[in-house]
Amino acid sequence: MLWGEPVAEVQTLLLPSYDEALQVARRVDGAVRLGPIIATYQANSGSHPVAAYGAGFLWIYEEQGPGGPTLFRVSLATGAVQAAVRAPDLIRPFLVADDDGAWLIPAGSFGATTDSAIYHLSLDSDSVAAALTLPEYARNGFAAWAVAAGHAVYADLCLRPINTSSCTLYGLSGPSAQPVFHRPSPADLSGDVCALEGPNGVYVLDQSDRVSRSSPSLYDWLVERVDTSTGRTSTVATVTLPEFWNGPNGTQQPDAVIADGTLFLIAIPGSGAPGFLEEVRW
Repeated sequence: MLWGEPVAEVQTLLLPSYDEALQVARRVDGAVRLGPIIATYQANSGSHPVAAYGAGFLWIYEEQGPGGPTLFRVSLATGAVQAAVRAPDLIRPFLVADDDGAWLIPAGSFGATTDSAIYHLSLDSDSVAAALTLPEYARNGFAAWAVAAGHAVYADLCLRPINTSSCTLYGLSGPSAQPVFHRPSPADLSGDVCALEGPNGVYVLDQSDRVSRSSPSLYDWLVERVDTSTGRTSTVATVTLPEFWNGPNGTQQPDAVIADGTLFLIAIPGSGAPGFLEEVRW
């Protein structure tokens, strides 16, 4: 089981159809038990379950759920699906969760389908509601990263085409998504990024186009801290990594974790090249 949790989503290949089945795995007395199939979908890049932990639940979004796009709420104690809620039709969005429920945020190359930039499912609700709507966001809008923690959600929301003024950092508080801040995002934070909750802020690992002086095959990546009270950003570290980092792409938890003020990450350049295990302290 990953991330130290008692339950996790599992995909199983079905033959001869080559469809995928979505199930919940639960650890019981040292063994892993699979629950019933909760969704069946075609195995392609457009349909891919997205999962997050928060508020004592496992949340799973599947675009090809039963009857359409579905957001599942799963008990961490039993692995049982406690709710299956119809959701907006989003392909590989960010799914993040906090103490108030789950947040769905259009992301990646697929982006938004309407002007709603952030959706929310409260713990006491059976419907997904638009929490933040932005003009001209349909088809042109997407999130570069998103993080939820405590009673707040933070995201870097962008409009295509990407330029130095096309992205904005947002901080929203509570289930009603009251604005805490929104301010222009530094240009550095609009590329290939990974964001994590950490001490005293949100930390964003951002790919740069600056070749490292230590090796012509590596690049200097920045670790940026976002102040969750004001949205102000500051650079706290520089990491030397390959140009292409095989990161989460909005489909799962990032290949990184912050523990005791230290960032640990795995960078996989692909094409058979060696991977990197990095430890970053600041």
